[in-house]
Amino acid sequence: MSKIIITGASGFIGSNLVKKNLKKNEIYIFTRKNSNLWRLKDIKSEINIEKINFGNKSNIESIINKIKPDYVFHLATYGGYQFQQDVQTIVDSNISSSINLMQSLSEYGRLEKFVNIGSSSEYGPKPKPMNETNLAEPISPYGIAKLTQTNFAKYFFIKYGLPSVTLRLFSVYGPLEEPGRLIYDIMTHILKNNLLKLASKNIKRDFIFVDDVIDAIKKISNTSNIEGEIFNVGSGKNYSIEDVVKIIQCKLKKDLNVSWGNIEKQKTFETNNPWIADISKIEKELKWSPKINLETGLTKTFEWYKENMYMYKSK
Repeated sequence: MSKIIITGASGFIGSNLVKKNLKKNEIYIFTRKNSNLWRLKDIKSEINIEKINFGNKSNIESIINKIKPDYVFHLATYGGYQFQQDVQTIVDSNISSSINLMQSLSEYGRLEKFVNIGSSSEYGPKPKPMNETNLAEPISPYGIAKLTQTNFAKYFFIKYGLPSVTLRLFSVYGPLEEPGRLIYDIMTHILKNNLLKLASKNIKRDFIFVDDVIDAIKKISNTSNIEGEIFNVGSGKNYSIEDVVKIIQCKLKKDLNVSWGNIEKQKTFETNNPWIADISKIEKELKWSPKINLETGLTKTFEWYKENMYMYKSK
């Protein structure tokens, strides 16, 4: 049984990761004092909750030395949502907090793997599928901060031997998403039968089901000699928002009442450029590829929301 620390466990991807790792591991979550743990309410008794001041390095160090972790999955972040636009908080959460964590883990010195969760926002718009060797040209404070976080993860590997690997995630979807995200909005629209407000029909994204992301994290954790590397995690396929709506209407046999052209629903980084991952590196070096296609993933997601919407009432 491994000891695993997960930061950002109260969030969408983090909570899914906690639930998928519970059976065979001892899970510790690092969470801020004001974090809302509604996504973990059903399993709180099975996990170890550590309230952390990420701005206090000595606080982080003492808890790490107490736990003696084997793995750390660093998902804590701020800035990925439209309502998270404070630049100072973006810097503090993604850069300063990450540096304190990486320094503490470097001094601890007995870690098997540090999985740093990056973002496709680090690339900025590209005319072709995004490759790990592309020049990173982020166009948002969030993308700039995540790129800096990724660079520090590599620095701590080169300088201090921190066994870090970065995964750049594309558009993840699935159970427990944050309200306001595309797939959540579509699913709840179907269940509530209200008007669905969306941005441009033509914006394209690379959608990846959350279970495939967790599978990639596990694969990274169990692979040697990849420290300091960056891997894209996406489907390698591009779908427009209109494509997603049509797939859902077809698969679920539901008619959606859609209002297009709502600018407030458009993310800062979204342009008319394709936003797609080149996943050839992770396929070749780790023998990983997504198992769940968009049609299946959307069906699984809808079935989950149909049974679990009550969880959002306690949010």
